[in-house]
Amino acid sequence: MVTAFFDQFGNKIAFQNKPDMLRKLSDFNWSIPSRTKGRKSEHREKYCLKKYLTQLCLNDLLKFPLEIKKDESPDFFITNCNNTTTALEVTEATIEDYQRAKTEFKKRPGGSLFTYDAFKNEPLPKGKYKKAILNPGDKMGPGWTEYEAATEWIICCMTSIRKKVRKINDPHFKYADRYDLLVYDGCPFSKGCDIKDAMPSLKEAINNEIGSESSKLIFTCISVVQDKRLFHDVANNISVLMDGGQNFT
Repeated sequence: MVTAFFDQFGNKIAFQNKPDMLRKLSDFNWSIPSRTKGRKSEHREKYCLKKYLTQLCLNDLLKFPLEIKKDESPDFFITNCNNTTTALEVTEATIEDYQRAKTEFKKRPGGSLFTYDAFKNEPLPKGKYKKAILNPGDKMGPGWTEYEAATEWIICCMTSIRKKVRKINDPHFKYADRYDLLVYDGCPFSKGCDIKDAMPSLKEAINNEIGSESSKLIFTCISVVQDKRLFHDVANNISVLMDGGQNFT
């Protein structure tokens, strides 16, 4: 049996005002299974959506009433009080071998170490993701400079953003009045830098490469989720919104 995305509300939910949204969001089951206990892309979507909506609500960046529908292409349809529709896509900026390595690491004995050095010259040869896991007593590598980590992080994010730009320009993608993107930071490279410092460079990369393509649909707002921070509208007026919620690691 397929579980409704919004629990008792099904796959569509309406919010009348700010208190109504905060109350309903707190009632949902937003638990996140471990990597070895059945975690799915739906859990990432729920995690990102809750953080996104909560922070936009608390900072008065939403217009009520509004309705959110779980869909495909886009991931979510948001309709506000003016019947304006927003297609919200959720994606993860990451490397597949990094995610495989993190899952494998959870199965290793105590004392094992996870090294991000293995992804310094990514991509790893296929199936070599276990090189990121060191046995107890193995020597760690030299690590990254902050500049190296920030540069690779921007490349990782841009790869993810490009894919979603192609997706919203696909003829089969449903029409909306605007298109927003929510990116979960699952990059190994952000472990070596503070992405807040890298945000101006990401903004420049987005506007230089994607913002200039006037013949294509582009995202009105791109936001990045990282642990307890939401970086809102990173291609325009960057805001850092904070909370004390559960981390998705």
